[in-house]
Amino acid sequence: MFTGMAFYKRAILTGNSPALIYWAFCVAGLGLRLLVSYFRLQPMLLNKFNRFDYVKNVYFDFYEISRTLRSVGIFGLIMLLYKSGWFNWMFRLMRPAGQMAFTNYLMRSFICAVYFYGPGAGMFGRLQRFEIYYVVAVVWIIEIAWSHAWLHYFRFLPVGMAVAKPNLLEDTAHEKKRILMTVNEGG
Repeated sequence: MFTGMAFYKRAILTGNSPALIYWAFCVAGLGLRLLVSYFRLQPMLLNKFNRFDYVKNVYFDFYEISRTLRSVGIFGLIMLLYKSGWFNWMFRLMRPAGQMAFTNYLMRSFICAVYFYGPGAGMFGRLQRFEIYYVVAVVWIIEIAWSHAWLHYFRFLPVGMAVAKPNLLEDTAHEKKRILMTVNEGG
């Protein structure tokens, strides 16, 4: 969180920094991540992906370090793509889904809960790792289409409407009273 605030204050998050900074993030983050991932995956391979043996034999897990470096590297890559201008079509496509991030998170959780655990397909434990990417692609397509459609017709987000609806109705009533008072006063 503090890193994000520092990045915002230094205009790194807003895309106003020089491309050299984003190149450094990308190369250093993803490059160091490969090195750290080697040290993280080597014990997994030695223990044949047996989680019990892995936890019993490994005293330090490099996962959090690897994940942080990967995040910094991918952030640098995304910002380079943004600054290049070549992928504006992709950012325009994804913008509504980003605006509805919390709603999409809840929707994604519901879709996957029904698909994997619930009365839907009950697919938990039945898919190979590569087959899960098909599920990811379908959920992304649903979220992007849903976000574009919703924001085309409504100004407020679905979760925001549910939370703010009492306030919206109250504000609307006060606005109507103000307009009526203005009209009655001859203004």
